[in-house]
Amino acid sequence: SSSSSSSVLPPDFFDKTEDTGEIDEPSDETKSKDSEAIPGNELPEGFFDDPKVDAKVRKVEYKDPQDLIWEEFQKSISKETEVSTAIIEEGDEEMKIDREVTEVNEQVVFFQRAEQLRLRQEQLQVTSSIKQEPNYEENTKEIKNVILKNEVKEEEEEEEEEVDLDELLDWRSKHSS
Repeated sequence: SSSSSSSVLPPDFFDKTEDTGEIDEPSDETKSKDSEAIPGNELPEGFFDDPKVDAKVRKVEYKDPQDLIWEEFQKSISKETEVSTAIIEEGDEEMKIDREVTEVNEQVVFFQRAEQLRLRQEQLQVTSSIKQEPNYEENTKEIKNVILKNEVKEEEEEEEEEVDLDELLDWRSKHSS
């Protein structure tokens, strides 16, 4: 049995050698094999169980996965905030346009009312001046003519205002005038 163990072990295995405490450096052949196996003698990612130590040994900045998730979350929230802001601005713009159209419509109504009052005032002035004249009955026909003329004038102005109002309300279309 000693012959079989001696054949497996090198012949100088049991020889006593002095231990100087020095570490034998690997031969050139061993070095070249190791460097071929791992380029640049770098450790692979995940070599150490602690990710911070692993990153430090590989000389790479450590990035906490929770921090990465948080950054992605913040980016997605900022994008959604921008979309929301754009929608709100669009709604505000529509409300502003609607408010302006309403104000223009109110102004048109007030202008028409003022014009009607002005015409009524003219009619009253004509009526009061005619009543003061001695030929009151003869002038009643004249008053009626003035009233009819004013009514015809009002109708013509209303038609013109309707056209103007249509143009104001249709401000987006191009007019070839």
